[in-house]
Amino acid sequence: MGNADRGISLNTLAWIATGLGTASVIIGLILWASTPNVYVTNGLSQVMLLRVDGQTLTVPPEDWKEVEGVSTQSTLAEFSLDKGKSWERIELDLSRGARAVVINPYGAAWVYTQGIVYSENRDMDSPDAEHHCGEQVLRLERAHYRFEPTPDTVELSSGKRYTTKWVVDMAGNAEDCLYDLQQDGDLKAAERLMERLLDPNSEDMVFELAGIKRRALQDAEYLSWLERSAAEHQTLPFKELYTGFLMQTPAAEDTLARLEAQLEADPGATEAAYLYSLCVRNEQALPVLHAALETEPANMPINRRLATIYEEQGRLDLAIEYIPQLYPHPEIGIASRHWAAKTNMRLGRTAMAEAILMDSAFNHWPSALALGRLHGELDNSSLPRWRAQKLLPWLRVYTGEHIAEGADPALRLAGLVINGPTDQLMASPLARDLQLVHTLEDHELMLLHLVAKREAQQDILVATRAALNERPVVAQGLEDPFGVPASDFSELSVATACMGKIWSGELSEEEVADMVVNVNHFDPFGQVSAPAGWLDEAIESEQAPPADVSN
Repeated sequence: MGNADRGISLNTLAWIATGLGTASVIIGLILWASTPNVYVTNGLSQVMLLRVDGQTLTVPPEDWKEVEGVSTQSTLAEFSLDKGKSWERIELDLSRGARAVVINPYGAAWVYTQGIVYSENRDMDSPDAEHHCGEQVLRLERAHYRFEPTPDTVELSSGKRYTTKWVVDMAGNAEDCLYDLQQDGDLKAAERLMERLLDPNSEDMVFELAGIKRRALQDAEYLSWLERSAAEHQTLPFKELYTGFLMQTPAAEDTLARLEAQLEADPGATEAAYLYSLCVRNEQALPVLHAALETEPANMPINRRLATIYEEQGRLDLAIEYIPQLYPHPEIGIASRHWAAKTNMRLGRTAMAEAILMDSAFNHWPSALALGRLHGELDNSSLPRWRAQKLLPWLRVYTGEHIAEGADPALRLAGLVINGPTDQLMASPLARDLQLVHTLEDHELMLLHLVAKREAQQDILVATRAALNERPVVAQGLEDPFGVPASDFSELSVATACMGKIWSGELSEEEVADMVVNVNHFDPFGQVSAPAGWLDEAIESEQAPPADVSN
């Protein structure tokens, strides 16, 4: 636009202002300068603290919250992943021009925006959703529906045949973001996100970052990066990658000679033995690995390498001997867990495969799906990634599968609480174990409390009340579920608290119906969630009020 055109526009604006009156212009300026709605998303698997405008919020893993009372003058937000011991800064601009601002630390949450077209004839397709992975601050001029369900229909203005409403919502975590960024070919953004999240001791994370680097760099650049990373971090995953790549270069002989010298000086050196085993034939590796195992029998990489070699040789009877040393280790990679589970399945050891998958299913959706498929309950298409992630810790509980006696006691207690029967729950010493009660999820704790109250089990009530007192928002939700925003704790907690009200006859049919609708709408994919289905069935089946027992 040229200067002459700009002058005409300003003159026209002045004329309009004169015609409409000064008050209209003032109102327009006030609206333009008003504070946008501010939200924070957490795409990570750990609790996040957010500090902005003198207030500190706790954001649960893979969740979001609205930040209320933020001034337009705010220019800085800070977040912490270590309970406030250290803080990282994010620059903000809330001055004007945005209807909503989303703070997305590390760009780790799969936040999407989408225009939804509403038309008379329903013959107009809505545009594809756009994800904003990798963006730490998202400023949106159009955001009619913010982290809330969209209506099925809207009223069109007179004479209009269609309208577009804009949505912003969260539909995934850091893992989803990394996957999509790589699928989109945005390797730089994927690399930045992975580097921010990197745990140099995590095999999965190191190997994924290396995969991104390998696609983006030439051989010499990639080798240089491996060398620097191995020297900086001094962790086995980086050393393994560096050694493996060196063996593909003219430096292979020198690399092997260096490892042989280390083993000659110390035959029990587990790290050198492991790296050496990756560079030679299996027959050469076996005696070296066994010598290292005598030094450190529980060494996870050595056990894993021995199991792998024997499995490659078709000697599963020998491979299986080393697998029990693998899955209890938190540092074992997901790929190794899946390999261990698969090997056990091939040998008909279903219970062992299940135990291995359960270990990783708590924080890895493919493992959760594999566990589901093991039980014939799920397939790849029936449980989208977001929902799998959301239901990870309690997949077995929700499928109603029997929790084996040897399983984690907290999981066994959760299974009893959710799936009953009540007499088994009340008879189990697990329900009276105060330490186990403290480990329950919010909704599980609330349900155990309600059932104990119903059955007049005073010792269990004492334990649940002590645990509830540590979670003020949960305790408040138990007493007044409609008085606590659902975003403050899980929709399952809301549902459970309302179940108590249903049992006691405190809720009208209208309130029950409203509560069910609210819980059902929690799923951003517009599907009725497993918790909501559980709630519907519970409402139909549970009519008897709880016993009149004090909290």
